Amino acid sequence: MDKKIKEANDLTNKLISDAVKNIQSNNDDYIIDYFAELISSIKIKLGATQFKSLKDSLQAEISIRPDSMSVLDSAIVFARRIIYLNLMLKPITAWRLP
Repeated sequence: MDKKIKEANDLTNKLISDAVKNIQSNNDDYIIDYFAELISSIKIKLGATQFKSLKDSLQAEISIRPDSMSVLDSAIVFARRIIYLNLMLKPITAWRLP
């Protein structure tokens, strides 16, 4: 199990790092769309066939962020959590996540 946790953590860190390097705008809507697309592409690669609206979930997460966090910071935290959990869960149960 420890190996699976480390692999999921390493892959999550790589995906987020690559995503941040490729961001082309600081526009809030662009960031939300960008990370929602990243998460949905991961879920599809893992075999999930149904999932909740990632854009709506991400917007809800951003709306409750502390004032000290930017939209990008909040999107990164949300994406990191959801990608990691999806890597750890089986696709049959992961659809319940955003």
